[in-house]
Amino acid sequence: MRSRSPIALLLAFGLAATLLSAAPVSPAAAEPDPGARWDSTPTLGDGVEGLDPNRSTTIRSEVWAIEEVGGLMLVGGAFTHVRDRSTYERIGRPYLAAFDPDTGEYVPWFSTQTDGPVYDILDLGDGRAALIGEFSSVNSVPGTEGLAVIDVATGRVDTSVSVDLGGEGIMRAGALRGSQLHLTGSFTSVDTGQGRITASGLTRIDLGTGVADASWTPRLEGGGGWGIGIASGGRVFVGGYFSSVNGVEDTETLVALTRATGAVVNGWNHGFPHNRCTDGWSANCGAVNGLAVVGDTVFVAGAKHFWAALSTVDGTILADKVISNDGQSVDVVGDRIVIGCHCSSGGSEEFPGVLNRYHRVIDPVTLTEVESPTVDSRGGAGGWAAALATDGCLWAGGNLSSWVSPAEVNVPAWSLLRFCPQAGRGAGDTLPGPAGTDTTPPTEPGTPTTSQRGATIDLRWSASSDDGGQVGYVVFRNGVPVARTSGTSYSDVLLPERSTYVWQVAAFDPAGNLGPLSDVSAPVRIGRRVNVAPSGTVSSSTPVDGHGPELAIDGDTNGDIDGGSLFRGDLDPDPIDRPWWGIDLGSVVHVDELVMYPRTDASWAETNNRLRAYHNTSPISGASLPAMAGNRVYTGEKFNPDGPRIETYPIAEQMRYLRFFNNSARLSLAEVQVLTTLPAATPAAPAADTNDPTAPPWKAVRTRDGIAVLHWGPASDDTGVAYYEIWSGATRVATTTERSWAVGDAPQLSRDFTVVAVDAAGNRSLDLQTPVTVGVCGFTRDGAAIEVEFGEGADPTRWVIRRRVDGGTWFWRASVDGQQRAWTDADRPGVLEYQVSAVVGAAVTDTAECEDRTVGGAPAPEITRIEAALVVLKWPQTDVEIERDGVVIATDDDGWYTDRTVVGGATHSYRIRPVGGAEWSEAATATIPGGADPIAACAVVADGNQLLVTVDGAADADAIVVERSVDGGLWWWRGRIEDGSGRFVDSTREGALAYRTKLPGGDPVACSGP
Repeated sequence: MRSRSPIALLLAFGLAATLLSAAPVSPAAAEPDPGARWDSTPTLGDGVEGLDPNRSTTIRSEVWAIEEVGGLMLVGGAFTHVRDRSTYERIGRPYLAAFDPDTGEYVPWFSTQTDGPVYDILDLGDGRAALIGEFSSVNSVPGTEGLAVIDVATGRVDTSVSVDLGGEGIMRAGALRGSQLHLTGSFTSVDTGQGRITASGLTRIDLGTGVADASWTPRLEGGGGWGIGIASGGRVFVGGYFSSVNGVEDTETLVALTRATGAVVNGWNHGFPHNRCTDGWSANCGAVNGLAVVGDTVFVAGAKHFWAALSTVDGTILADKVISNDGQSVDVVGDRIVIGCHCSSGGSEEFPGVLNRYHRVIDPVTLTEVESPTVDSRGGAGGWAAALATDGCLWAGGNLSSWVSPAEVNVPAWSLLRFCPQAGRGAGDTLPGPAGTDTTPPTEPGTPTTSQRGATIDLRWSASSDDGGQVGYVVFRNGVPVARTSGTSYSDVLLPERSTYVWQVAAFDPAGNLGPLSDVSAPVRIGRRVNVAPSGTVSSSTPVDGHGPELAIDGDTNGDIDGGSLFRGDLDPDPIDRPWWGIDLGSVVHVDELVMYPRTDASWAETNNRLRAYHNTSPISGASLPAMAGNRVYTGEKFNPDGPRIETYPIAEQMRYLRFFNNSARLSLAEVQVLTTLPAATPAAPAADTNDPTAPPWKAVRTRDGIAVLHWGPASDDTGVAYYEIWSGATRVATTTERSWAVGDAPQLSRDFTVVAVDAAGNRSLDLQTPVTVGVCGFTRDGAAIEVEFGEGADPTRWVIRRRVDGGTWFWRASVDGQQRAWTDADRPGVLEYQVSAVVGAAVTDTAECEDRTVGGAPAPEITRIEAALVVLKWPQTDVEIERDGVVIATDDDGWYTDRTVVGGATHSYRIRPVGGAEWSEAATATIPGGADPIAACAVVADGNQLLVTVDGAADADAIVVERSVDGGLWWWRGRIEDGSGRFVDSTREGALAYRTKLPGGDPVACSGP
């Protein structure tokens, strides 16, 4: 990745880098707020984790931006992985990921890729999103440095907007008014294709034309912007870490500008009470981390420990509230303002004593904290982003490691939580599915070349090409995917010592198609780490008690002052001039890690509270410290009352000079180690890999809105699985490094797909060139048993047999050895169907429906009804031919048939056979009624709780049909008189009853009474 310039006056003094060490405390009870929007108990979904080791900021926050765009919840930040809550899988997806707004589940088919952190996401209102951050490339598209506009449905970059920051600079935040996108950050120039213009931390780009406004160039001096908003009257408000704007005094940290020219607004109260930070940590240290404008009010939050509201008209301070720790973000969430902070203690003015509120909900009208989710979460950097989903849930992100449930169970938060409406969740929008029909993967990229910096390997390769013109890359180390990036370079940092590595890369397009792996790089061996500090020259502020600066590099880590191996600086109560210790390594060295050993005797606290290590390639002085804040300073953890600790700082950067301070009036250092990695001899290439991976097992298939999301477990391999292929029959649906994938308009069951594991050498868990097929499949009823026969050709691992009855659900019946070709099932009533699947390993390679082959000797069709004008037949098979009196009269497939061409008084013979079958079933006969005397009379009389229907004049008829009507409604069949008695007993019911009788095929005769 490209080198990144330092962010001037970045949070370097414990703002969000503070790791809170207090023991867990349950939230204090508070009166429920009748206007509360969200439950305090989070609705858990998937999340993100891991911090980009190449990021410039020292802030330990995974999530920096959340926004719902185009039906997807986009989450941006400095994270490296997504975590699947259902499987606990770590999915390599850095900087930008999409989630289902309704369920919180990760959306695997969204594949837009940046090569650095994403700090802000704006919904442009037309299915497009503006990505703002610390990246030089998105989807490998030129002109996407710090800003890219993407189509969320396709994941593709809109190339009509092009931004080049000259390789130096960071975009932090944006605000949209009409087509004009106002941007702030730390940059010195902007080129949008019309020539480079000077832009000191602020610029404005018209998204309609893609051109930066050369007439709007206000200057942020002494630092950069972190938040930007536009008032209804048109003024632009910028907050951050800067000392002045346009050279105007009293404009530090917060300024109002005109939209017309970018001039500082005269008369607006720029005497903001929160002064900017110096290199010390003092009560008046302040800066703006987050900013948002609602109507005529600008909301800001920052260090030290505040959020505030000011009038956009004249700068009147409308609210100035103390919170327990630094305010970090300001987001408009519906009709509320949400302030992110790392507030673990209970110092809220509105809710004193209520702990662990990392997102504070503010009413913009009353300017008070009206509600806040209290989740007892853990995380040093706390909240840095919030957004509202369509279903009304509040999404909150930052550095949130866990949530403590009411049952005191520690549940992973993975830096992303949802808090849903107290009245229940609403219905979200339909989740968009994979867009487009692009199934063509990119070409193979060039073989990576390597260069070494200590334990860091810088990789470069020649680009892949794709029919859509946009790609990202997966980086494979020793055959296993370890990173994703945009562009043709990547730095693999801080590799374990004394190990040998090779690399490959593969390209993927915005549709998620993964192309072939490149050839393998030359092998590199990481040597052993060594301490180069003893060869340096040390210096310090005034030492005391003979404890000079050289004692901190004498190789003795004894931290007892009486042990004689401890630097100790003179006492100075002024934080600006506090004691320091420094070292000149003599030349520029690539340093992998600093290890700082503390004082361990009774005064160990002198080095146990926010130890800071500054580093640079140029000499360090007190005057240079503010400009070095950011990627050239390490800020240690907060005071630990349990005892001294060793501070370890992974760096992976070039440096010569280091200077150390702490948050105490004294500085004590027992020992400082500056570790670098020695070169190692070039190792031999690894031996060829010929071992196949195992087959991956299925986990689940989840369906929603016509989309099947497939999940499978890990395959195993001696070198590691590189990727997975998903097949539907003979068609490869997708290739992915993940263990889940989505298929739109797809079959809904796991057996409809095959997943194949492939290693970096191309060895496969299943050879799909010669898949095992079921071939022929049929079944035959034989008395009380059913014989299912199947299979021809190669043997699978096993056969799986399923059955359904009367068109219902398919149920598993058996799994038999792959060499078997038949299986016997027990017969049961109903129309039966069978299917057989061939399974190789854990993958279904083919499934076939079985033919019903029932032939002669099968039971005759059942005659369920005979009348003067019809005969009703029923049988257990499907797809049959029906024969009457030796002539085929019909074919049918639903197990029922009504013959309406019968002749009264005749006897008919019926047989059936499977369509195309050779033999008929046994015969069933039906004698059709006819010629009987008509019914002379019918009467109904009450008989206790029953009704007696009597018929005269047709007592000798074989069958008399009795029908009933209730309250004048339809006539319904009630029964038959078949015993020659002429009598039928019916049960009474509520309502007016009427009866009638008839001979089969004859006219009905109404019954009299009661």
